[in-house]
Amino acid sequence: MLSRCCGHPVGMRVSGSLFVWLLIASLAACGGGGSTGGTGTATPTAATPTFSPGAGTYTTTQTVSLASTTAGASIYYTTNGTTPTTSSTKYTGVITVASTETIEAIAVASGYSNSELASATYTITPVAATPVFSPPAGAYSVAQTVSISDATSGATIYYTTDGTAPTASSTKYTGAITVGSTETIEAIAVASGYSNSAVASATYTITPVVMPVAATPAFSPAAGTYSAAQSVSISDATAGATIYYTTNGTAPTTSSTKYTGAITVGSTETIEAVAVASGYTNSAVASATYTITPTVSTGTLTTLYSFDGLHGAAPTAPLIQGSDGNFYGTLENGPQNLSGFVFKMSPAGQLLGTISAVAKPTAPVVQASDGNFYGTTSPVLLANNDEAYATVFQLTPGDELNTLYTFTTTPMEGPITASAGLVQGSDGALYGTTQYGGANGMGSVYKITTAGVLTTLYSFGTATGDGGGPLAGLTLGTDGNFYGSTEDTIFKVTANGTLTTLCSLDAGNVSVLVQGTDGNFYGTTQLGGANDEGIIFQVTPSGTITQLYSFAGLSSSNAGTNTVAGLIQASDGNFYGTTQYGGANGEGSVYRITPTGTFTTLYSFPAVSLTDVNEGGAQPTAGLVQGSDGNLYGTTFVGGPSGAGTVFKLSLGLPTPAAVRRPYLSGAR
Repeated sequence: MLSRCCGHPVGMRVSGSLFVWLLIASLAACGGGGSTGGTGTATPTAATPTFSPGAGTYTTTQTVSLASTTAGASIYYTTNGTTPTTSSTKYTGVITVASTETIEAIAVASGYSNSELASATYTITPVAATPVFSPPAGAYSVAQTVSISDATSGATIYYTTDGTAPTASSTKYTGAITVGSTETIEAIAVASGYSNSAVASATYTITPVVMPVAATPAFSPAAGTYSAAQSVSISDATAGATIYYTTNGTAPTTSSTKYTGAITVGSTETIEAVAVASGYTNSAVASATYTITPTVSTGTLTTLYSFDGLHGAAPTAPLIQGSDGNFYGTLENGPQNLSGFVFKMSPAGQLLGTISAVAKPTAPVVQASDGNFYGTTSPVLLANNDEAYATVFQLTPGDELNTLYTFTTTPMEGPITASAGLVQGSDGALYGTTQYGGANGMGSVYKITTAGVLTTLYSFGTATGDGGGPLAGLTLGTDGNFYGSTEDTIFKVTANGTLTTLCSLDAGNVSVLVQGTDGNFYGTTQLGGANDEGIIFQVTPSGTITQLYSFAGLSSSNAGTNTVAGLIQASDGNFYGTTQYGGANGEGSVYRITPTGTFTTLYSFPAVSLTDVNEGGAQPTAGLVQGSDGNLYGTTFVGGPSGAGTVFKLSLGLPTPAAVRRPYLSGAR
């Protein structure tokens, strides 16, 4: 009989021991045998490895442990995507996962089939650094400028100030945030490859410290209406305060003019000032308006001296006050109207001496730094028809007169004219102009040393539009350059002869210029203006010209006419000058004009009479000079008992000047 095992015949009915052998062999072939009771069982499978922590998304590096519940099992794993075998890496300790990674593992144990494949993926996404605030949150007394930074490279910061949580849709941080009142700033950092940072929050409590207010500046004298210029001081009661002020109607700030000393107010003006001090809030703005209404009748004119003709006559140039306190001037005419004189006179009117010149000294003298006086003479024909050429001369304090240089041009067309005096430059040399001569016969600018060495610096007619025939001398500007005029231009010339035409001025003869304390230049013309009777003008160093006043002529009782006398700026900040004609009597006047153009006639000279031997002077052709006593001094061309001209003093009560100003160092009338 045949039996089956695993579908195969395993035995048959036979006798004896052969049957038993066949049965045992068949059972062995079918996996039987050795089992209790004669029944077969399958080999167990090792437990699948487990991961701790489990697979997932993390923000930090993970330390992963592997385990199997099968006793004695060994674990093999891969991280490169291949299936692990017993040839793979054997697990011996925790695995550090710093970036996204998949671990696959199997468990292998003796007597067990290999476990099923276990797999765990760890996604590592780091968190961006939390933003940092600077300055840090806290209580402050003043507004804060808050910066936000982040340690994560390339991170973008978003913030809110309204209490909502910041997101990538919030305001992007691009620069410092001004926190002027109590406020909370919340911020996050966002960066590629990173999870958004934690929300950073900073509360700034702004509690301003109430600082005291600086005292309001005080003016002395107080605002009001005055008949003369005022010297205004500004003070403040707050210790250490600095005062800033304006006079142009704008509110003063720390960028305005800093107050360093008394302000001269020569015409109606409003001063506004503010005080600034450490630890104080800026003061209120103080304002003071000074209305200057000069009394037209101010001034007392005193005739100090009348020339008699024998010792000179016809003064045409302004006086200067020497370092000895005496006044020095020139007389165009001597005896028989030939050579003139240089004279010296005390402030009281005492004639201290006259020195005969070789020709006609019609320009003022200048006292140089060596103590000597220097001047020019115009050419003249003497009684015997000999030629007296124009000269440059030196007069010592001991009354010794020396001719330094003689011009050799034909006398009646000579280079030096009645109005061209000298000015001393910073190099010690003397500078002047000639009406004629030069390379083109149109006049020149020259330099002469105190030893008499003359150099022509510039010849007019060299450049198109540079003018010609300068009648007035030069003025030394504060910038070290010289300024002057021709018949139709105003120019600037350097000490080495580089000439720049600043502007055109078609108004006849132009006076010598005077530089005001504002840096601008001022002068007069013989013609031009609304009535063609001359003007007073202002010109900036760059050449912008402004007409301040137009003379009205003889038809007006006060305005004057045809002046070529220059101006002086007196200690009150106003300008003073003379007219040869006009005034109430038609014989000339003394006037004042403010820097803004307010004109006032101060004195009108009396009419000239041929029978009144007590008459005063008349027809002043020269300008004025302010003496060290504050009075104005000048000359008249005619008048006096001999009709030969006078020296006068005009007392206006002006402040004593800090230093005697000599604007006619280059002298024109």
